[in-house]
Amino acid sequence: MLRQSHPISFIIFMIAMISGSIYINNQIYLIISLISSVVMLHSVSSEQKNVFKELRMTALVFVAISVANPIFNHRGKTVLLFINGLPITKEAIVNGVILSLSIVSVFLWFKVFSAVMTADKIMYLVGGFSPSIAVLISMTVRFIPDFKMQWNTVKSNSVVNSVFDDSTFLNKVNSYCIIFSAFITLCLENGLQTADSMRARGFELGGRTRYSPYKFRIEDLIIIILSVFSTFVLAFWGKNVNIKFYPEIRIPRINIYLMLICAAHIITVFFTVIFYFIITRKRKRVCHEFT
Repeated sequence: MLRQSHPISFIIFMIAMISGSIYINNQIYLIISLISSVVMLHSVSSEQKNVFKELRMTALVFVAISVANPIFNHRGKTVLLFINGLPITKEAIVNGVILSLSIVSVFLWFKVFSAVMTADKIMYLVGGFSPSIAVLISMTVRFIPDFKMQWNTVKSNSVVNSVFDDSTFLNKVNSYCIIFSAFITLCLENGLQTADSMRARGFELGGRTRYSPYKFRIEDLIIIILSVFSTFVLAFWGKNVNIKFYPEIRIPRINIYLMLICAAHIITVFFTVIFYFIITRKRKRVCHEFT
């Protein structure tokens, strides 16, 4: 669903979601943000197995931070027990749980961002004011997977041609040096081919136009307005809902500010999901009519 989104509306939406998970430390808001990120990740993931893997990893991160915080942080008035003479306080435990919720939510939101914001969308956003920076970012993003694929190709060829010898440690080191030399040569050759291709297509010339497959709809404008409103609410009234942990825990009551912040977040996420679900249904219907 979100893969068909306009880059501008999506980046503003992600800024609102991530900033809320970082700035607000209220347990109600963080739970809502965590559930929203899981729903979004489920929407953008092509394989549901990957979603469960991410959730298992984030669960481990949540437990690790929740356990580690009271071990290394001994602030707080309410001492529950002593471990090797070091106090374990209730404030540190609650702080660790809230901090874990925040980190896990931000992590899942960034997973959604990396799944939707492809290199083409980054080039679209940056290319408007600096095409050179856009090309640099796009090439940097593809470097690691491209290098990994080329390394596997060179290594497979060396194994097939009986060049790779791992009988002894020195032979293995020598074989990897040969593979590394061939790998560097292949990377330099691909870089020269890319440079020649860009020069042949007039990259250095001025007055170039750019192609954009993204259409800005009225729904994108509504998403931007909702995201900006959600960020505005967070910035002005977020401090009224945050928990104070030290020297003792002070949890604010459910007030109008918390209800407004949570409502703005839920409405923004709900409208975004519904909007892109409708777009997907329309596209499937059009493709079905043509087929």
